[in-house]
Amino acid sequence: LLNKKNLTSLWYQIEEMKDKLKCTLLPKTMGDKLLVERKVSKKVKFDVVAKILKTASSVVFTAWVITSTVTMWYFCCWADDVPRLELIRFQHQHQQTLQNHVEKFHLPEIPSVPPLLFSQFVSKHIPLPLPYNKISVVIMNHSRPRMIRESSLMNTLLSHPNIDEIMLLHSNPDTAFEYIHNKVINIDASPQNDIMGLSLRFYFCQSAKNDWVIHVDDDMEFTTDTLSELIVEFDKNTNRIVGRFGRDLLGSSSSGMFNGYNSANTHKETEVILTKFMIMQRQMCSSFFEYEHLIWDDVILHNGEGPLWNGEDIFMSLVANRIYSSSSSTAHNHPPYNNYHQQSTKFNNYAMDWLDVWNAPDYLKDYDAGKLDISGGFSGYTIWDWKWWQSLLRRNRHYSYRGFLWNHAKTRLMQMELEEEQEEEMWR
Repeated sequence: LLNKKNLTSLWYQIEEMKDKLKCTLLPKTMGDKLLVERKVSKKVKFDVVAKILKTASSVVFTAWVITSTVTMWYFCCWADDVPRLELIRFQHQHQQTLQNHVEKFHLPEIPSVPPLLFSQFVSKHIPLPLPYNKISVVIMNHSRPRMIRESSLMNTLLSHPNIDEIMLLHSNPDTAFEYIHNKVINIDASPQNDIMGLSLRFYFCQSAKNDWVIHVDDDMEFTTDTLSELIVEFDKNTNRIVGRFGRDLLGSSSSGMFNGYNSANTHKETEVILTKFMIMQRQMCSSFFEYEHLIWDDVILHNGEGPLWNGEDIFMSLVANRIYSSSSSTAHNHPPYNNYHQQSTKFNNYAMDWLDVWNAPDYLKDYDAGKLDISGGFSGYTIWDWKWWQSLLRRNRHYSYRGFLWNHAKTRLMQMELEEEQEEEMWR
């Protein structure tokens, strides 16, 4: 049935199918070998690129997780201005309610209430009679003179009836100026600043004319009601330091982050009160220099961080705890060291963290992003800016040093009391 032509055609088709099948199984010609090698090389290159992309994506994801964690940690755990933000939000809501009320009844427009007056308007504190004691105030002017000249701090202090002396310490000749007022004493403290640093506030405190002294930073703002509440609380027990910002160590040892230092504000009884806004007895300023030799050489001079005598507020509070606990133990016939050691978890110093105190506007500073602030500043920086990380590291070093000073000072004060107790027992 098949002729010769059809057989020839069928034979060629069979041979072509054989050739195709052989090429796929085992290349024989050089062209087929090159084709296979190209396919293999392309596959290898594709695998290498895929691995590079996978590694890069893993690195990017890890960096995103780290930056997100650091950012959330900072804003959740280290931010100290949450009460201030709540106050601003509260004021804004009341101003908005007042504006809606005006628009509803078509009354004339009422100007917005200034923060200072508005805070007094919404104050729910019961007014208490002020004590008759007159009070001196110590303020240091070093790098922010506009804070003192243009903020509300000086006006609030000068308008209070209990304040009759403000000692203005000009520790930097480049920023010194003359504040003219009959209650203000301008003092050139630049010579003492070179040898005392931040402790010069306690040095000049000794020459105050009043027994009660308020220490306040130049960037703080508050109302007269807040100042009165601080004074009334201190009058209840003057054998302590009372202030707005309190601190406690985390744990009983120097282990952990920042050597146990915690920047969170404490409530009521606390171990340390910051000099940002506090009141104390004048005689306690002299006690500071009676005990400073305990940590002056190895802690302050050789391991200090930031300006000289950074951490003076911590040491002042620890000295006050030591003196007041010793006096109370003597009155009750208890050994001073045992009394201080047993009450190490409860102290006389008092933190009023509910007081209406806030920072003055940053535009009153003569520098940007807090670069001259002791603990660093983050305003004006973004998290991907190296200056943001530089400020973070400076703040961490500042906290670690304060924890280091705290632990050493507390230990040596306890050792000193133990030695004094043993010496007294020997003479009995």
